[in-house]
Amino acid sequence: MAMKGVLFLLLLPLFVDAKAPQVYRCQQADGSVVIQDRRCLVTHTRPALTDQKPQQNRHEAARQPAISPSPQLPGRLARRPAVKKSGQQAKSQYFSLGWERFLPANWLLVKNESPFVHLWLLSRRTFAGMNDFSEGIKLAVYPSTHRSYRQGAFGHALDLYHGIREQYQASLLDSQFRSHERFKVFNIKYRLPGGRLALTEFFIDEHNNDLFVLTIQSDNQKWRSHEQLAEQIIARL
Repeated sequence: MAMKGVLFLLLLPLFVDAKAPQVYRCQQADGSVVIQDRRCLVTHTRPALTDQKPQQNRHEAARQPAISPSPQLPGRLARRPAVKKSGQQAKSQYFSLGWERFLPANWLLVKNESPFVHLWLLSRRTFAGMNDFSEGIKLAVYPSTHRSYRQGAFGHALDLYHGIREQYQASLLDSQFRSHERFKVFNIKYRLPGGRLALTEFFIDEHNNDLFVLTIQSDNQKWRSHEQLAEQIIARL
């Protein structure tokens, strides 16, 4: 009997330890630590919300013109200015009879018209046709692009713009939107083989779905005289 009492006393600490509750040290969301007899709850912290702008559709982005922050690096095109739509507008003077009377008499003119495009080539240099044209002003008019090309005037302008970028990608100089009271206007400047400069400007009449594309091709010495004639043509669009 005495031996059983001694054995009980020896095993008593083991029973006490086995029944002792397990202690957990749990860190709260505010950083404080709490001691408890149950397992810590797993908490998830929600990430802070940030202002995120929606991503631009990649197809739309690919079609947008680009502007160079410097002449050496054609980059992103500035956002085009908003144009107020105030109902249907009159057609350009280009479509009026006798528009040719505004052209200088000492310039050679070659005109080619089709249902899809009206093309005017003006130069002081003698040339036989489109393939022989190297210096002067080109005016291409695309009337009612939604009927001829199944797209709006702005969309067709972008297609022509990207065609220039692909053809002259190694010699692009600048590209930008510019403000105009009637048309949406953007341009691209590049260097032609042989060293002449070229500036192609797109005038978009969204009310009538007409597109005017004016290109100056000239060397530096004659650039201003070509630019002055281009300004007269633009003023009568």
